[in-house]
Amino acid sequence: MARTLGKYEVEFMIDVTGETTGEPFKGKFACKTRLSHNDHLRRDQVRRALLGVAPGAPDARADSAAEIFSQLAVRLVDAPSWWTMAENGKELYDDKPVAAVYDAAMKAERDAVAAVTAKGEEAKGDLPELKEQ
Repeated sequence: MARTLGKYEVEFMIDVTGETTGEPFKGKFACKTRLSHNDHLRRDQVRRALLGVAPGAPDARADSAAEIFSQLAVRLVDAPSWWTMAENGKELYDDKPVAAVYDAAMKAERDAVAAVTAKGEEAKGDLPELKEQ
């Protein structure tokens, strides 16, 4: 049975070939386009857990990976089995599928914000006193 998307959720597809393994990665994902306060807190908790408690600053790759996987941990609400079986992408050997999923999820959020902004600008045009501001 198909899952019903929530109010602030969208679906997207990816279809890439891994740069290291040469394996195909294709599938449908669903993600949140808005995050709640709890989601923001959980994202930061996941990021910190991924980086561990070792003293000193993490290297650039670890810091970047922690940010990407923490975002995906709270944004993705549905994913293909190859993604979930790879510990939500963390056990993959390729960067391309992770980048494709992350880019699509973040684009979904940007598109949702742009749609709200456009509606606001459209409504602003209906009010003569705001046209000059």
